[in-house]
Amino acid sequence: MFHLKESVVKSKSLFVNVMSQLFDPVNASYSSLVRVLAATSLRTHAFTVKLGGKYEVLKVSKRVTFAQVVALLAVLLHLILALGWVKINWSKTKSWQLILVSSFLVIFIGTAAGLFVLGLIREEVVFLLNMAELLERTYLPKGSHRYVRRYFIVIWILAIITMTINPAAVCFSAFAKPCTPPAFISMALVRCAMWVEEEPGDNMLKGILSIMTGYMAAIIANVAVFGFIILLLYPVEVQLLVTNWITRKLESETFKPKILLQYRILQLFSRLHNNVWIDPIISIQIGGISLVESTSLYVLITSRDQVTLSIVGMFAIITIDCVIVLLCFIKILSYPFTKSVDLLELARRGKSNKMSRWEDKFLKSCTPLKVGMGNGAFFDRLTSLVISKWSTDNLITFLFM
Repeated sequence: MFHLKESVVKSKSLFVNVMSQLFDPVNASYSSLVRVLAATSLRTHAFTVKLGGKYEVLKVSKRVTFAQVVALLAVLLHLILALGWVKINWSKTKSWQLILVSSFLVIFIGTAAGLFVLGLIREEVVFLLNMAELLERTYLPKGSHRYVRRYFIVIWILAIITMTINPAAVCFSAFAKPCTPPAFISMALVRCAMWVEEEPGDNMLKGILSIMTGYMAAIIANVAVFGFIILLLYPVEVQLLVTNWITRKLESETFKPKILLQYRILQLFSRLHNNVWIDPIISIQIGGISLVESTSLYVLITSRDQVTLSIVGMFAIITIDCVIVLLCFIKILSYPFTKSVDLLELARRGKSNKMSRWEDKFLKSCTPLKVGMGNGAFFDRLTSLVISKWSTDNLITFLFM
């Protein structure tokens, strides 16, 4: 009874926090917006991280272990059932159906990998997020209440929509059309004469299976938001915040080498950020998003009249999210490199003749910040265009199949 009351209180607090940030996001901070996303994504207890006064690692207990195992098994079960469907129906289905199921396979594999990796690096995740909040409080513009960039607010709103509407749409679709993906559990247990036709069945059974499918969709949305916005984008925004602080100091005062000592802190934080994303996880995730975007666009272009309206809406949201990731998100990940290059050039132009030999060596040792992609590669100005071109090529290939 106590746990139930505590859960209700937390839910009310989360709802009030979401509403306050939603109706006045421009006056919020990065950390307050991210905390709303973290609190929402952690409701499923699929991660070994908890949010209180600061981010903490959950203590191992039967309840925590059970929640994590259930989350992982829910995704793996759908993955196995989808693979089984492909194996059975490989030769007697249309190409658009195989491509549609393939998009879900990519999503299931990416989510399972994300859950596994987040379990391995939980301590690094907690340290990174707490350090990001500390740096934001230390270097935020004094007297400024509107330093959060507009694109981050837009991404934040889309993330809230993704974590709320998508699971609801999937749950409704699984109940209304149990013979249509992503209701692979229903497809395995309910007799289906055709892929998109509903067969009479027990409404209670369909209701239970639709809730299980909706829970799986919630897990997928939470992993995507937690990984790409909280762990990838938020630390980048903090790096840009500190970079802008150092740049303002160099532009407003006579050059002082001690100011650049702050840049070393920024380099350490950037290295910590890259270490959290174990090579080659980020490359695999970006490639998976590109494939999901291609398959989602293919379904919307060729098959929107053959699937349910809720599935069309779900793929529309997925397509919008993927387009934002590939065109805007990846471009944002290149900003630490470009901004830090400009900062170091400014410092070299402003250095005085009185700079000591050691201070000059220190300046030369400062390298640009980079968000790594694995295998020595990093995000730069052209990365988003290259990946978008690859995604477009995949879509054209699918359309000609």
